[in-house]
Amino acid sequence: MTGGGNSRKRLFAQEIAPIRGLASLSQPGDGERVSAVVDVAVLGARADGKTQFIAHAVRTLRAYAPTDLSEEESRFNQDILQVVMNARDPRPDATAPGHVKHYTFRARPEMLLRSLGAFGRLGAFFSQRAARLLVLLATVNAIAIWALALYWRNGLDIAGGVVAGSTLVVGVWAATRLARGIFLRSGDVEIVFWDVAGEEVYGKSASGYYTFLSELAQRRARRQPAGRRYGFAPVLICNPLAVATDRGNSAFARLRELMPLFAALANPAAEVLVAVNRWSLVKRLCRAGKRAGDRVAIVPEALGDDGESSDDDDASEGGALDPLPVLRRRVVRDQCIDIEEEDFGDTSLRCIHYEAGLHAELEEGEWDGFDQLPASVRRRFAPPKSKSVDAVLTYRYAEGPGAFSGEARDGFIRWLLG
Repeated sequence: MTGGGNSRKRLFAQEIAPIRGLASLSQPGDGERVSAVVDVAVLGARADGKTQFIAHAVRTLRAYAPTDLSEEESRFNQDILQVVMNARDPRPDATAPGHVKHYTFRARPEMLLRSLGAFGRLGAFFSQRAARLLVLLATVNAIAIWALALYWRNGLDIAGGVVAGSTLVVGVWAATRLARGIFLRSGDVEIVFWDVAGEEVYGKSASGYYTFLSELAQRRARRQPAGRRYGFAPVLICNPLAVATDRGNSAFARLRELMPLFAALANPAAEVLVAVNRWSLVKRLCRAGKRAGDRVAIVPEALGDDGESSDDDDASEGGALDPLPVLRRRVVRDQCIDIEEEDFGDTSLRCIHYEAGLHAELEEGEWDGFDQLPASVRRRFAPPKSKSVDAVLTYRYAEGPGAFSGEARDGFIRWLLG
């Protein structure tokens, strides 16, 4: 791992106390054909869907694991690949407090382009400095021809405008073709996903986690060879099941206020990605005609291969049960939809919406009390903390190998390449 220019290199000789997870990190050798390295820090509270987001991202990118990883990195990758390949497999063991796992993958440029729409591909091409220079030269050339036409013909006429416009179109077309070639030849993008326990970030270990991510971003930026780009890209997971009934009383609300600090670690102009999962649930709760102040109890049910609930197998036996989640419609709208319009100063947000489960089904009814819910639900949940509940919504979904699609796919890849 510490051999020639094509061998991976350890970035940290030892851990940065008090948080562990950096000593196992390696990065591509200076001679490897890698155009960029991106550290994607995925923040969210327990059970918010961080692992699921990472699995969706790996599937969307058609990513592969590089060889010559450290022994610990290879073990981490095997854990996440098990989830990528078998979405119904139990998730990797929860990361112990004070430890941050990472998963290292690469995406080929041709796969990135195939996953983007037309405008997304143009954005990828012209994210390169050389491509922007080519377009600038084409524009200057067209302006020069237009000016010469004005001079020679003593004024503006149709012929001069056609020549200048045609020159600009041909120049931009040629620049686009050249930019595409440059992008495809530039090399793979290495993406390292970091699974960061959100409740620890604003808890007693807050300063340790900030130092951990700061050291990571700064050392990465310093150690990249000439011509290789680096990006530190924070993601905030928004799980509607966890936003509760109070605007400021959820892990998401607390983490949201800290995101500008993390976004500025490597680039003051960095963009935060807010990933809203379970989008069908959000749309159902916020549909027109419903009272914004309603509190709605949510009964999530993961379906098995036979279409029946598979959650009965996971019911706690003698252990403490989580209370049945209750959400307020206006809080869901505020946290999951209106966040796109919030002002974070110099920090910009990009939101993507996706469905965490497959074939989601939603059924809403009146709330008759916890005791009137099916026994299978009462085995899995304790009574809700909220004393006032207005409705109950059953949210059924199947576990499966999902990936980002449509606008979510395009937005995710454009953010990653930004």
